[in-house]
Amino acid sequence: MLDILKRLTFYCILYASLSSAKEAEDTKAAETDLESHGSPGIVILYSKSSPRKEYEYPDNFRLFENPSTINALGPSNKAKHGAPQPSCANDEPYCLFNREYPEDKVHEIINNYHDDVHHMYHGLNHYPIKDYITHDNFTHGYRHKGSFVCESDVAYIRPGWAKNWKNEWVAVVNTNKYPQSIRIEKCKYGGKKCEYLPSCYKSFCVQRYTYVKLLCVDPFNPHYRPVVDVFEIPSGCSCFVEDFVYY
Repeated sequence: MLDILKRLTFYCILYASLSSAKEAEDTKAAETDLESHGSPGIVILYSKSSPRKEYEYPDNFRLFENPSTINALGPSNKAKHGAPQPSCANDEPYCLFNREYPEDKVHEIINNYHDDVHHMYHGLNHYPIKDYITHDNFTHGYRHKGSFVCESDVAYIRPGWAKNWKNEWVAVVNTNKYPQSIRIEKCKYGGKKCEYLPSCYKSFCVQRYTYVKLLCVDPFNPHYRPVVDVFEIPSGCSCFVEDFVYY
C-alpha cells in the first residue's frame, strides 16, 4: 500500500512539473507571436521608461541605405549632389516659390522624364491642396475657443527650393501642372515659458518636426532623374517640462 502511495505521489509531482513547463512554453510562444504579428513595422525610437539598447529589426523590415534618394521607380536613379543654398533661404530650410525658382530648367527636366514625373507625382498627391485646407479649417475650429500652452502658427506653403534631410538643396517640382504644397506649423514663442503652468515647473516651448516627401529635381544636373526626396519640416509646438525633485 505504501508503495502505491509513493508511486501516486511521484506521478502527481511529475504531472505538475510537466504542466508548468507546458504553460511557460505556451506563454513564451504567445509573447513571441505578439511581437512578430501584433504590430509589424513599428519601431520605438526612444522611451523614457526603458533602458537604451540597440534595436533588432524584424526580418520583414527594410532599411534603405540612402533614404534621401529613394526613387519611386526603383534603384536606377543616380545620387544627387545638391545645389548651393539659394539667397532666398535666409535661416529657413526652404524657399517659397518665387522669382529665383529655376522654372525653365525644371520644365526641361520634366519634359525629358515626363512619364516618370507623372507617375511619381500622382503617387504622392492624391487630393488637391484645397481639400486639405478645408478639412484643416473644419477640424481645428476648436482653436478659436481657447489657447494652447504653446501657441503656433499654421500655414500651407508652396516651396520652390528645399533642403533635404541630408542637407542638400534641391528644386521642388512646382509647376501649374504639378503643384506641390506642404503644411507647416511653427512655434509663436519658441524657447519661452509654457503658459498656464505653475511657477514651480521649469518649462519652455520647443519646435517639433516631421518628415515629408516631395518630388524634386536637380536643376544643375538635368540629366539626373527626378526623385522623391525626404525633407524635415516644422510640424508643431510642444511644451517641454524639465525633470525636478519635490523637497
